[in-house]
Amino acid sequence: MGILGGSFDPPHRAHLAMAALATDQIPLDGVYFVPAYQAPLKDNPPVTAPEHRLAMLRLALEAEPAWQVLSWELEQQHPVATVETLQHIQSSAGGTRFYLLIGGDQAASFHHWQDWERLLDRVEVVWFTRAGYEAAPELARAGREIALDTDISSTAIRNRLARGDEVSEWLPAAVLDYINAEGLYGC
Repeated sequence: MGILGGSFDPPHRAHLAMAALATDQIPLDGVYFVPAYQAPLKDNPPVTAPEHRLAMLRLALEAEPAWQVLSWELEQQHPVATVETLQHIQSSAGGTRFYLLIGGDQAASFHHWQDWERLLDRVEVVWFTRAGYEAAPELARAGREIALDTDISSTAIRNRLARGDEVSEWLPAAVLDYINAEGLYGC
């Protein structure tokens, strides 16, 4: 089972591509998408309120029944270290084998994560390549890399939306409809 965390502000096609590639290449029976209340290594909270990010993520995953939203981190209402989330998931999952799926930007800063050594003991970390980022040496020795050829980022999408630029190729249609209906990101 895969675990893919993030702000999902907004969830986009690269997030879905990561889950699809991991599902095919590892292979996985499913993926938990875990929206963060606030990423522990980021100073600023996500731009969008948790309820909107949760709603968008659910819309993005509607077509894939093996992918589920796990809202536990949002429910804590404070930043939660990934190792804590993994402990929570594993405590009710029996002998399920888990794979932590992370983007190239997170792979580069992995050695700054809380209890990263313990994470590597509990789960296989799979990172996806991203231009301009290289996995931390500690992760490169212990994890698995999957190539992902995309330059999509939530920040770029938010900036494009604020300018009124086209983003339909980067977002699932239901997510874009929700953004427009709720007036998110300056739309």
